[in-house]
Amino acid sequence: MKRPEQAIHQAVVAHLNARSEPRVFFWHTPNEGKRGFVNAAALKAMGMTAGVPDLLILKAGQLHALELKAPGGRMTPSQRGIMERMMECGALVAV
Repeated sequence: MKRPEQAIHQAVVAHLNARSEPRVFFWHTPNEGKRGFVNAAALKAMGMTAGVPDLLILKAGQLHALELKAPGGRMTPSQRGIMERMMECGALVAV
């Protein structure tokens, strides 16, 4: 498989759709991908932040952040920094 991390991500979303409690809300913020300078600058001005985890899950007022990695995958420095900041703000984070 060429994109094992994508397959893991899709499997986790399918699991959440099938088994999460009714009062669970989750989403993916699509930060990946190539963009032109103007588009990238506009998105950054609108709050797009590099390193945001793959899935954000809200349950009972608690934010859970899940960064998904294929076997052998590593977090980037921006991902580590964002997850540390999220923990400082009270989120539960996991890789």
